[in-house]
Amino acid sequence: IRTLLAVDARPLLRTCPCPVLCVAGQDDQVVPHHNVEEMANVRASLHVLTIAGGHFAIYTNPSEIAAAIEQFMLDKE
Repeated sequence: IRTLLAVDARPLLRTCPCPVLCVAGQDDQVVPHHNVEEMANVRASLHVLTIAGGHFAIYTNPSEIAAAIEQFMLDKE
């Protein structure tokens, strides 16, 4: 886990040539919301979806996340 937490993805986020959607659990204790704010500071065009739940919200809210990803992709066509 320390290795994962030590990764600084900001350079990749700055230079990524495609739209980026960040799905964040509002109660995430692994990647707290201030990290999402930092990502938005690095990339102003970042799209953020905050949903109920913690770090594994994708497992507790899969339909909501799937619908959001689908809409995000359709908006980018």
